[in-house]
Amino acid sequence: MQRENGVTAQIQGPEKKYQIHASEREKIDTTFVEERYYFDYETAACLAFEYYGCGGNANNYRTSADCFSNCMFADQSGCAGMYPAARLSNGRSLTCPAMMLPPGPEAAPPAGPKLNEEGCPSGYVCRMGAFFGTCCNQANEDLFGAAYRPKCDNGREPYSVQMDGWRQILFGKTCRDKFCPSGRKCQDADIFAYCC
Repeated sequence: MQRENGVTAQIQGPEKKYQIHASEREKIDTTFVEERYYFDYETAACLAFEYYGCGGNANNYRTSADCFSNCMFADQSGCAGMYPAARLSNGRSLTCPAMMLPPGPEAAPPAGPKLNEEGCPSGYVCRMGAFFGTCCNQANEDLFGAAYRPKCDNGREPYSVQMDGWRQILFGKTCRDKFCPSGRKCQDADIFAYCC
C-alpha cells in the first residue's frame, strides 16, 4: 500500500483491483473537473457535485438520470425525504386513498385515529405512487414541495438543465459542492442549494 498526498492506492491479489481513496477531494491537484451526481439518502434525491476525476465510491453517477434509475424507488412511492409514513397501531404503514367498497354490508371502520377523506389521519396527505398511496406528513410534504420550486434572490429563474426530455432545476446539497456553472451564483436554502 502506498500513501502520497492524501491518496491511498492498494493492489489486491492477482486480479489487480485498484482502490483509490482521496481523503480530501478539494486538495487533489488536478485540472480535470466535471459535474456528477450522487444519491443523498437524507433527502432521497439525486444531487449535483463537482467531481475531481479520482477517488470516491459507487455513489457517483455521470447523469442525474443514471442516479435516478439506480437509486430511486421505481414506483416513486414513499414520503418526501424518506420521512416516515403514518402507521397503524400494529406498525404497518397506512395506504390510501380510502378504498371504495362494493355494494353490500359495510366494513367496520379501522381501529385508530379518525381519517380524512383521503383515508389519512389529520395532518397527513395521500401521496400517490404507481399502485397505491402513502399517508405522508403534510408539513413535510409542503416543505419539500417549496424546496423543489425555489426562487432566486436576484430575480432570475433558477438554472435548469435538459434531462430526459424536460428541463429540471439543478440542485446540490450545499454551495460547498461547487456544482453551479460559470456565470451562475449558488444559493443555499433549507433543504437544497441551487444556481441563480
